[in-house]
Amino acid sequence: VDTFVTVGETCGVPERGEELKAKFWSDVTKVQEAVSLSSKRKEGNHQPRIMFLEWLDPPYDAGHWIPDMFEWSGCTSSLDSSQKPTRKSVRILWEQLYDCDPDVVLI
Repeated sequence: VDTFVTVGETCGVPERGEELKAKFWSDVTKVQEAVSLSSKRKEGNHQPRIMFLEWLDPPYDAGHWIPDMFEWSGCTSSLDSSQKPTRKSVRILWEQLYDCDPDVVLI
């Protein structure tokens, strides 16, 4: 997130970098609130399970910084650690997508 500030400073507009960083965290907070409200409607305060596909042919589950976004928002990946032992993007089979039964699929 500090990259917003670094790029802003490098481009000679440090205030713009700070604005973007603040907006990012504001947006994360809005997502957290929406997820919290949605989760409370389900039994057991369920964390939504998300499948974020960054590629379709072949399908890849998103990695790198995307798992951090899930955690910040109060969600979790629909693939468990035995299916995805790394934080890198992972090629999956369509059957895995079906079997992991995500609450939400993002493309």
